[in-house]
Amino acid sequence: MENTQLETLARAIAAELGADWKYREQDEPYPTHRIDGPGEATLYLRIEYNAKDRIAIGGSLNIGKHGQYVTVYDEGKRVNAPDITVAISRGVSAIVKEILRRLLPDYLRILALAVGRRDAERTYEAKRRENLETLAALACTTVRAGDDVSSFSFYHNDSAYGDVQASDSTVQLKLSSLTLEQAKDIVEYITNGRAL
Repeated sequence: MENTQLETLARAIAAELGADWKYREQDEPYPTHRIDGPGEATLYLRIEYNAKDRIAIGGSLNIGKHGQYVTVYDEGKRVNAPDITVAISRGVSAIVKEILRRLLPDYLRILALAVGRRDAERTYEAKRRENLETLAALACTTVRAGDDVSSFSFYHNDSAYGDVQASDSTVQLKLSSLTLEQAKDIVEYITNGRAL
């Protein structure tokens, strides 16, 4: 099957899946075609590598940052987006029935888990960034741009300096070259003047 024939088949499958599904136009002739569905659902279609008379259809979990794959765990076990193959000779209606019966129920469930994980990671990163920026302002410095930043360094009066690493709820401080008075003040503040 030529790529143009596969494109025609993919367009017909998208139309048969219903109004929520749309064929994604290609800017180059790739051997894999995509159909975008409701929410963030995406199906990939290609000719099966070992059986040229079959179409392989799989779901995508490439919904992470910059289109990265989101790893999903279900009940402690890693799960992947499912895929199926169907004989091309069975026709569009039969292929769509197999997608609806064998692929979509598991794929949409796993995709929901991936969306939840991705959203939790975004929330974590936003809170970590907020914590870093709050502490950087107190240290009269800034936090470099980027989503993956988890720390910053600061210098004070050419003497004390340190590194601050933050998560969404905790902070690790590495302080150096403090005067004895600064160290005492910090220890006293952290322990509220009580022995640990």
